[in-house]
Amino acid sequence: MAFESKNNLLVKYIGIGSDERVVIPDNVTTISTEAFSDNENIKSVIIPDSVVCFGEGVFEDCEKLEKIVYRDKNYGNVDNFESSILEQNQM
Repeated sequence: MAFESKNNLLVKYIGIGSDERVVIPDNVTTISTEAFSDNENIKSVIIPDSVVCFGEGVFEDCEKLEKIVYRDKNYGNVDNFESSILEQNQM
């Protein structure tokens, strides 16, 4: 797994090969707009409790993404996550 980051901001996920499961580092507090957009491989993402702010379209067009875990809750797909979390915590 590789991430482009600045301080505690995850700017972009840079997929390596066929990463299906992504674990975001614990030091990240903000995930930038479209940080994971258009990724064709990701099936699950684990987001640490340290993340408190999300940019718009974080998981836009991640068609295989079916499991997003944040604060010990599995939100399932992108639509469920966006309606529950992103609307409350956008940058």
